[in-house]
Amino acid sequence: MKRLMKKAFVVIMALTALLGVVACNTNTATEVNVVIGSAVTEIRAGDSVTLTATVTGADDKTVTWASSQKDILSVTEDGVVTVVAAPQEDTEVAVIATANADTSKKAAHLFTVLKGEALSISLNTKTATIKAGETVKLTATVTGADDT
Repeated sequence: MKRLMKKAFVVIMALTALLGVVACNTNTATEVNVVIGSAVTEIRAGDSVTLTATVTGADDKTVTWASSQKDILSVTEDGVVTVVAAPQEDTEVAVIATANADTSKKAAHLFTVLKGEALSISLNTKTATIKAGETVKLTATVTGADDT
C-alpha cells in the first residue's frame, strides 16, 4: 500500500509540474497586421505613385501587391502604382497589399482613377533665338483633361 501511495504521489507531482509548465506557457505571439500609407487618392493617366506597406507582428515585413482592376491600374512588386489605361469615367480601383508572413492579412488603398489623359502642354518649337526688339510667335497645344 505504501508503495502504491508513493507511486500515486509521484504521478500527482509530475502532473502538477506539467500543468504548471503548460499554464506558464502563454501564447505571446502578436497578430500580423498590414497598413498602407499614402495620402494620394486620385490618379490619372500619366501619373504614378509609390505606396508603402508596413507589416507588424511578423519577422517577414514583405508584401505582395495586387490591383483590383489590372486593365486600368498596375502595381509593381515595389508598390509603384501606374495608370495603364485612362477609363471612360472616373473609376475606383483598389490596390491590395498582402502580408507574405500571413496571406490572410491584407490592406487596401482606394484610388479614384480620373477619366481622360493627364494634362499636357507642348509648344511648336523647342528652342528659339530672339534678338532685342524681335518677336517670336509660339503656339501652345493642350491635350488631356478634356483639352481645356
